[in-house]
Amino acid sequence: MSLYKHALLLIATAILTVTANAQTTNTTDGTPKRCITMEVLQEKLKKNPGLQDVWRKEGEKKYQDYLLRSSNTAAARTTTGSSPFSTLGNETVIPVVVHIQMSDTTLVTDRDIYEQIERLNIDYAGLNADKTSLPAEFKARFGSSSIRFALARTDTAGKYTTGIERKKTTTLYTQNTYTNAKKASSGGVAAWNTAKYYNVWVVGFSDGILGVSTFPYDSDANDVQGTVVNYKAFGNNPAYVFAGYNMGRTLVHETGHFFYLYHIWGDDNGACSGSDFDIQSGYSLPSSCSDDTPNQGDQSAGVLGGYVTDNCATTTPGINYQNYMDYTYDVSYAMFTTAQVCRMQNALTLYRSALASSQTDLPPSGVIDAALTNFTPGARSGTNVPVVCSNATITARLRNLGSSILTSTTFTIQYDGVTANTVTWTGSLASGGDVEVNLGAVTASAGTHNITIYTSKPNNTTDVYTNNDTLTRVVYVNSSPVTAPYTQNFESTTFPPAGWYISNPDNSITWKLGTAAVSGTYSALVANSSNTAGAWDDLVTPPIDFSTDTDSSFLSFSVAYRARSAGSYDGLQVWVSTDCGNNFTAVYMKSPPNLSTVTGNSNSFTPTTSQWRRESIDLTSYMVKGQNMIIRFRNLSGQGANLYIDSINVSKVSVANVDAAIQNVYAEDFLCSSYSIHPAATLLNRGKNTLTSATIHYQLNDGTATSIAWTGSLSTSDTTYIALPELTAASTGQHKLTVWVTNPNGGTDEKTINDTLYKGISIFNIINAPVTEGFEGSFPPESWGVYNPDNKTTWQKVRKATSLTSSSDTAAAVMANFGYAYTNAKDELRTPVIKYGTVDSIFLTFDVAAAYNSTDGTPDTLEVLLTSDCGASYTSIYKKYGTDLQTVTNSTAGVSYSPAAAGAYRTDSINLTGTLPSSGSFQVVFRNISNGRNNTYIDNINIKTKVVLEALKEKGFLITPNPTINGTFVIQHYKTPTTLKAIGVYDMAGRLITSKTYTTGNAPAYLPMNIAGVPVGMYVVKLFYTDHSYSTKILKQ
Repeated sequence: MSLYKHALLLIATAILTVTANAQTTNTTDGTPKRCITMEVLQEKLKKNPGLQDVWRKEGEKKYQDYLLRSSNTAAARTTTGSSPFSTLGNETVIPVVVHIQMSDTTLVTDRDIYEQIERLNIDYAGLNADKTSLPAEFKARFGSSSIRFALARTDTAGKYTTGIERKKTTTLYTQNTYTNAKKASSGGVAAWNTAKYYNVWVVGFSDGILGVSTFPYDSDANDVQGTVVNYKAFGNNPAYVFAGYNMGRTLVHETGHFFYLYHIWGDDNGACSGSDFDIQSGYSLPSSCSDDTPNQGDQSAGVLGGYVTDNCATTTPGINYQNYMDYTYDVSYAMFTTAQVCRMQNALTLYRSALASSQTDLPPSGVIDAALTNFTPGARSGTNVPVVCSNATITARLRNLGSSILTSTTFTIQYDGVTANTVTWTGSLASGGDVEVNLGAVTASAGTHNITIYTSKPNNTTDVYTNNDTLTRVVYVNSSPVTAPYTQNFESTTFPPAGWYISNPDNSITWKLGTAAVSGTYSALVANSSNTAGAWDDLVTPPIDFSTDTDSSFLSFSVAYRARSAGSYDGLQVWVSTDCGNNFTAVYMKSPPNLSTVTGNSNSFTPTTSQWRRESIDLTSYMVKGQNMIIRFRNLSGQGANLYIDSINVSKVSVANVDAAIQNVYAEDFLCSSYSIHPAATLLNRGKNTLTSATIHYQLNDGTATSIAWTGSLSTSDTTYIALPELTAASTGQHKLTVWVTNPNGGTDEKTINDTLYKGISIFNIINAPVTEGFEGSFPPESWGVYNPDNKTTWQKVRKATSLTSSSDTAAAVMANFGYAYTNAKDELRTPVIKYGTVDSIFLTFDVAAAYNSTDGTPDTLEVLLTSDCGASYTSIYKKYGTDLQTVTNSTAGVSYSPAAAGAYRTDSINLTGTLPSSGSFQVVFRNISNGRNNTYIDNINIKTKVVLEALKEKGFLITPNPTINGTFVIQHYKTPTTLKAIGVYDMAGRLITSKTYTTGNAPAYLPMNIAGVPVGMYVVKLFYTDHSYSTKILKQ
């Protein structure tokens, strides 16, 4: 395909606003530091403040030049050709020259450079496989650029070049000296014409700097336009790259700066006020490339996955740490946004237009060069080896780097050095373009093999450059697939299990058999605290065979992880391949806090059975009919903590031809003094055939079942709402409504497991206060109700404690949270409707027993609510969880709690007086919110009212009894005496008999007094307040 190389203007995208958190990294000598571009820029301005004005004038002139070009008065030069990874046909190719300066100039090979350029192309084109792990909120603003890159093929003298220069040197550069690498006079390598070439210098740094680049406006006599990259972050060769920066994405980041992108957090040191879409004075952009990156407090670092928030972005989706302009490890990168792409495209149009029209990526005439840029399946030696099926298809990417159309070339395929096949490709491939070529199936036997492919005889002649003709990749061939549904619990002592494969590139710490399990005895474990930071280790399933009748599948597994420290984060990825290992797609990526199943940090972690979380991934959209699926679990080490996985299950669902299901049952959850129930149901067609008729049955409790005939037309997965005739309950209490379907399309239902659903309904009676309930009788008690929306574990009656001393207090109500597999599940125990007359106060007391261990993770919650309208609205009056709810300390993690004795309970009291009116009716709701931690018990529920004497209301306080016979009496205030300071009792001679003092605001309303030790007679009681005092007499008889 031919195209005109040109600069593009993109329409600005809509603003999307979000928020976020970042990890920071302290850098010492030799420790990797992602980028110094902004530090260098600020240092230049500090030394020469006048640069701002110079840049402004240069920018204004460049903008005027752009306006001239856009009005065709000074059109930019264009080139006809093709581009790598062409998706739209309007790509702009940037010629690149790479200057290698090292003591061993052969360490970074030509192939390493080619693969680095391929990484630039893949990420800028938005073709990276790991983009599938992005959250939906960031997928919506994922940007694909039309900028492409190619090594220069014509040098400054017009002669053929490889686009690669090499110079032997022992110099190691620093932040202060790196510009010398760009100057021959300082011992470096001079740039090629920066208007025609994107210059990249690959050097050694002694201070850990990974990269530094120049912005379009960054003209400086002491610097040269282009990018300098540490060789330890260049390409993906495990022989020399840093473990965390091993995907070639340092150059992706720095090239973003080259095209006018700033760091995503705005370099504001956590102030939440910086913008990564600032405009340098004079260097404006012609279209509104609106800021669509989230506000972010600071740079991120290390391995991150899932949603991450920070002080600038406190809600999901959080920060866009997946952005190439952040500082994470390469593995966490995945995107530019659409507005960033817009900004880069416009920067190219305005300020780097000469590069856009440069023809130096095309060779001089007469050059024939067929390049093998990649093939699948396989990975380079020293990296994670992919598992492939024995019949996986080999696909090669052929690129024409010659000057004329490529019409043929020959591919030779070797296994472990032995030629197995040759394939001749014919076609028509324009200069600079590429094409994928099918080279047939993998024919190697089971096991690990080196696959070597090389090209020869382009256009049946000699290739001018052969360093890009040959590639060798490593694969592990698995010829023993398993059949779905498939389960692996790691209960065999053989590890990895039969058919599984471990890829451990550094031959160090990797997956092994763990002795903690969610069920059973064993699991799979990586001990990351001893691992290398940045290391990847894969645990790979055998190929999984889904028969052609499989309609859907889910991968589920259990994971357990607790972070070792705030900065030592590990990650877990799940990738799937549906083409027998040729390509893998990321379907899951998590790191702390999203990965953690237990809060807090720990130097060593061995999970209990309650410290696991079940994960579920829908594989349906990734399945390909007739193709096996391979799943790999990848541990990303941040030198953190133990990571466990267990109980792996790959399900298989085949849709029946005829399958009618009841999807939902509807009716009132609660009724108060009403017995009329209004049922309804949702009918779902789960079958492949259209559902046209069915019989719907419904039944209340064990009463007579009734049915109605339904007719209609439901396609697969369609539903319809069916209102059923009214039912009348015979009594208060718990009732069960059951609805089921039969006779779909007048015949037999092929799957009856989904035919029936039921719903609980509570009908409450009205009773008068006071109310006392100890759960000694039937459960739920008369006129009480249980609300269990998921029809799973709920409130039940149990023995109150292991050891009991009273035969009349033996039972309690419990919510068995321990081991409950569903998070945030709500279950309620409800009182009858409680009616009360005009009262002055009303109190609720109840006994509670609960245990919590902080290592268990997110705690369960007990909440108490009031409703005065039968559940239409609620008022929360009590909510406790964790250490606030627990009644015992130092409970054992992972052990189901049962109170040892009645003394393990605590009595909690709630004053309802200010919440309820002086008369009326209400219900108390005990709501348990389960996170599967441990059991919660309640007992001895008491609801009491109190009516105050009129004299007390009128006077404000009252002394009773008066006279007193035994010397005891009570001073009762109608309201809490917040200003009372002291009470004194005096004899008639004025001598003090007894007294009490209070700090202001701490005196109770109910004050017992005692003068039993004094003779009978008349005494004076004095009450001292902050602003007055009061005296009254009391007679002792």
